[in-house]
Amino acid sequence: MCLIASILSTHAQSQEAKKATGNGMDFSVVQFYKHILSSKEVICDLNLSPQQQTLLRSITRASRDNYSSSGLIYEGIRKDYFDIAAILNVDQMRRFDQLLLQRVGALRAMRMPLIGSKLMLTRLQLDSLEELHRLYQAGIENLNAFEVAYLATPYSQGRFSAPLKTSADRMAESILTAEQHLKWMGLQGKLLDPKPTDWR
Repeated sequence: MCLIASILSTHAQSQEAKKATGNGMDFSVVQFYKHILSSKEVICDLNLSPQQQTLLRSITRASRDNYSSSGLIYEGIRKDYFDIAAILNVDQMRRFDQLLLQRVGALRAMRMPLIGSKLMLTRLQLDSLEELHRLYQAGIENLNAFEVAYLATPYSQGRFSAPLKTSADRMAESILTAEQHLKWMGLQGKLLDPKPTDWR
């Protein structure tokens, strides 16, 4: 499985799905792909050579805020993917996909059409994930407002949002059957240990 490549190849279908169901490609999922490559734990796990590290650092991408449409976001991700794929070998790319799933977490990952299909999620399970995601988003917004109003700390610190994400991911995993859970663990591969401190 090449996760990013599969996401890109289904971009058109995802956009159509978004029009029909409101649940298209989640660009917030793939936004992590470049960030995790700067982690020292990931660099060690992928066994990146000094030359690979230098080449990966040279890859730059405009901030998502600089794009005016999802099409331009897609093109930016597409370009970065091919740049990264040209640097990593096949085994490193396979492991990179596993680490990406670990980074984004169960709730986000399972809402992706690619992952949902591999896990053979039922309509009831997909509906449960959508409801859980709605509640999670509402919780994040409330925590953000609380931090700003009472703590005056940057939201990015995730002082309270990190435990909420962990709980949401565990709840997402709880809807899986035993067989689906084994498959989900297989898609993630060996869990990264220790995890980078900024993996929330």
